[in-house]
Amino acid sequence: MSGMVVAVREWGRWLSYWAPALVWMGIIFFLSGRTADELGGWFPFLPDLNWGHLVGYLVLAVLVRFALKRTVATPRPGGWAVLIGVLYGISDEFHQYFVPSRSPDVKDLAVDAVGALLGVLLVSWLEKRNTRAVFILDRRR
Repeated sequence: MSGMVVAVREWGRWLSYWAPALVWMGIIFFLSGRTADELGGWFPFLPDLNWGHLVGYLVLAVLVRFALKRTVATPRPGGWAVLIGVLYGISDEFHQYFVPSRSPDVKDLAVDAVGALLGVLLVSWLEKRNTRAVFILDRRR
């Protein structure tokens, strides 16, 4: 019985690290399913929705890197976070194929990749500067 309790605790810990990234992926999927007109009405301050791609995938890479660093023994969580971001971007563009007034776009995928890379570079830069923001993220270790 105690082995089961340990397994449940470990699963809960794993989920607590991955939940933010999974929720963010759900938000991206939801927004990806909206028409261009809907998104323009929701985000009038973004005249070019590529900013949404950039910011969305920057945040995704930060969240995925955070989760990887705490749950997977990998020497390069940043590289994996960028790869996961790009793969999710590919799935996002495929999803848009089925959305009225949306279509897959290689330019959007490139912006997704740049956003993921910038997210990882930002966290790496903050870690090197040893800022409080990174300390707060790392305190759960």
